[in-house]
Amino acid sequence: MFWWREASSHGWRGGVVVGVQSIMDGIRNIVCISEGCTNVIALKMSKPPLLRPPMFGLRAPRNQSPSLQRSPSARRLGARHNNFRLLPLLSPQLHHIDFIATNIHVCMIMNCILIADGSRVDANQVIGDGADSFVILEGKHVLKIPRLLGRLRPDGNIDAHIDNDLHLEHLEVEKAVYERLREVPGIATCIECMSIGILLEYYSNGPLSEYMSRHDPPSMLWKWNWALQATNAIARCHENRILVFDIALRNLLLADDFSLRLIDFANSAPLSESMDIAHADVDGCTAKLDLFHLSNLIYSIMTWQKFSVRCDSETEWPSPDQMPDLTDLQCGQVIRDCWARKYSTIQELVLVIQICATTSTLER
Repeated sequence: MFWWREASSHGWRGGVVVGVQSIMDGIRNIVCISEGCTNVIALKMSKPPLLRPPMFGLRAPRNQSPSLQRSPSARRLGARHNNFRLLPLLSPQLHHIDFIATNIHVCMIMNCILIADGSRVDANQVIGDGADSFVILEGKHVLKIPRLLGRLRPDGNIDAHIDNDLHLEHLEVEKAVYERLREVPGIATCIECMSIGILLEYYSNGPLSEYMSRHDPPSMLWKWNWALQATNAIARCHENRILVFDIALRNLLLADDFSLRLIDFANSAPLSESMDIAHADVDGCTAKLDLFHLSNLIYSIMTWQKFSVRCDSETEWPSPDQMPDLTDLQCGQVIRDCWARKYSTIQELVLVIQICATTSTLER
């Protein structure tokens, strides 16, 4: 991917859209073009550009290389001026395409990330993103903000994306969950729920999914401890009448002592006090469905490889022949019982996992 630097005259920043460095009259202009750009509106030139000999993926005017294929970036730019063409990078080490031109004027619309108050986010601060949100680093904390996108127009105005209101609603649900789970063990520490987002403690060790991809399997003692911690975290959510739903390795962060912290409640369902969580059904999300996804997570920990099954409601419950073979797996019976919906509540599963974890400790 090509990256661009901030344009001194406009302050455009980022790395996934078209950017321009050093636009001025004369012959020392450098244009850096992101391969992922989709937002060039026009490239206007007061006179045809003067081009260097081929370098960094740039080719001279079309009549000098009639057989060359045009890149997507070239097609967008060439729509307004076809005296030059761009080619894909010749080497991944090359970070820009440059040419000499005169009197270039660029008009563009570019995507940008917004905060709920209308201000823009520095793309360099973004450390995570999901379907509904972005996570930006704020010193020792992270700020989870709704996935609000805009298009910055040449006149400085920003057009908000049509789906922004929907993402705002999702974050309000997550705020309610974090408020209910404040100071609950095993849940990521919520510093403050603000109008613009959710301020959380930053866990620099990252998610369990990344740890698994970078490290060899730990001892069974560690595996059972993590299985128990994850189960306890979900159990505490259920005790507070919250159906979690999105239970996955990526949503378990490692604290400094490598204990687990549960995050991401954008798709969760906080229930009223009058509802019995064992029988609640919110758009297909149930307590037994949470147990199903939790058992898949435990299977992933025990086998040290990511495993998940798409199941958004109990009506989509997979048949036994769609699930892995559990023969000789130490926790096989526990997982098999979850898949067979034999546990009525998560408290039953907690007791079983505790026994397994204790037994593993004694056998150490």
